[in-house]
Amino acid sequence: MHIQLRPEVEAYLQEQAEAQGTSLEAYVQTLIEQTVMLVKPETGSEEEFEAAMDALSEGLDHLPILSSDALTREGIYRDDD
Repeated sequence: MHIQLRPEVEAYLQEQAEAQGTSLEAYVQTLIEQTVMLVKPETGSEEEFEAAMDALSEGLDHLPILSSDALTREGIYRDDD
């Protein structure tokens, strides 16, 4: 794979690679791999999702249930008049 970069971008990447003590190619490869892993969607089953949500909500039983009025604009800004 070959990519064309603007000279100033390539120069900046070269400086960063040298600061890291690595080659330009290795530095760019690391950047691309890290970026891909950040945006790659997690895959999992519905059961795994449900288990994660259950774990997230553990210990929240004591929180009050909000009324639908509390979620309206008037309900939110009632005391700001």
